[in-house]
Amino acid sequence: MIRSDFSDVTSFQISALPLLGITAAVLFGVPLAAAQLPEFSADVITTTGATVSNGKIYHTAWKDRLDTSMHLPAMMGRLARTSETHMITDREQKLIYLVDPQKKSILVNYAMQIVSGGGPDSNPDKSCTELAKASGSMVAMKAAGNCKQIGFEEVNGRNAAKWEVQVGMGAVQLGTWTVWVDAQLKMTVKWRTSDGNTGELRNIQQAPQPASLFDLPADYHRQDLPH
Repeated sequence: MIRSDFSDVTSFQISALPLLGITAAVLFGVPLAAAQLPEFSADVITTTGATVSNGKIYHTAWKDRLDTSMHLPAMMGRLARTSETHMITDREQKLIYLVDPQKKSILVNYAMQIVSGGGPDSNPDKSCTELAKASGSMVAMKAAGNCKQIGFEEVNGRNAAKWEVQVGMGAVQLGTWTVWVDAQLKMTVKWRTSDGNTGELRNIQQAPQPASLFDLPADYHRQDLPH
């Protein structure tokens, strides 16, 4: 169970973490040739229903950091507030860390290990092989099926291939997503989920990213999510 010192994290956040891990794995994956892909930072714009959220991503060969702010409604006697989080994805170790600066806590998510287990040929659906090559991701062949490239489009002035993908992991089925894979970055730069939620990267700046961005605070309490 999540310890009482994490009780102020809403149940929605806790239940969503494994799904966030699957989403991160599908979108960003485990690169097949990570050292050859450019590092960059970008703004992340997501739309969920009528809610538009802004964040920032920092991408390197083996790690990503996603900074977000989430509005938490009043609950259990607590006032409504804004919670800032940093989601650090270590694709080499296949771990996702949700860092909460307000509570000096780190939740560790193992969803990528679940998605990527079993070897590159464990998924009998081979329709996603080309998507895996295009996106630099081995995970695309494991957590997705019925992949179809349906064209090419520009996304914020950058060339991208447009794909339809059936996304799921075991009992967790996320439906058909549309993803746009940047031709140069080999990364998903735009996506639309089966329920109409959307996201995209804007203001992409290619440059080396400081290693310190991905350091985990040594004095934060660490809690592993069940896996």
